Amino acid sequence: MTHSRRKAGLTVVIGACTLAACDGGATDPRGAGGSGGGGTAGGQAPAPVVPAAGQFVWTAGGITIAASDGVTLNGLRSVGYRFSASALIIEALTEQSQFCSLITRAPSLPAPGTYPVGGDGTGTFQVLCTDPTSAVGSSMYVTGGAVVLTRAETNDVEGTFTVSGVPEVASGGFNVRCIYSDCTGPQRP
Repeated sequence: MTHSRRKAGLTVVIGACTLAACDGGATDPRGAGGSGGGGTAGGQAPAPVVPAAGQFVWTAGGITIAASDGVTLNGLRSVGYRFSASALIIEALTEQSQFCSLITRAPSLPAPGTYPVGGDGTGTFQVLCTDPTSAVGSSMYVTGGAVVLTRAETNDVEGTFTVSGVPEVASGGFNVRCIYSDCTGPQRP
């Protein structure tokens, strides 16, 4: 896991930001040209990008967390996707108890596209992430945003997210494989 600190004024969106706040063509690291997604810090989130294979990255409050599927915790890969009780869960865990999960009701991989954050119905995502600015790993309260699946194939799920929340907004990206070798049993290193 790596941490990087950016200028204190940077606001980040977790899981999914409001799309207006994610100006992909902006050169300003604060996402100039977009509108803020809320939160106490205000400002904009950086434009999310799909990271390298095996990575899950999220940024909030000027701090970026990068988790890799090369790391195992309790014998299981710490980054990837899985199915549980008719839900698709895309998740990252770190040794420092930082986590981020994107969850949608789906018995199989949904089609690539943009999905709103909020609620637990089909076609929406729930985003549960720790706030990287919290020394005690407090969860962010996500109030809106979007998850964009750019690829959804067996053993290759890629995309980005931007969210508004409390205390701030966040953004991130994922490029993950199935945590379980056949999605029914643990995948060991």
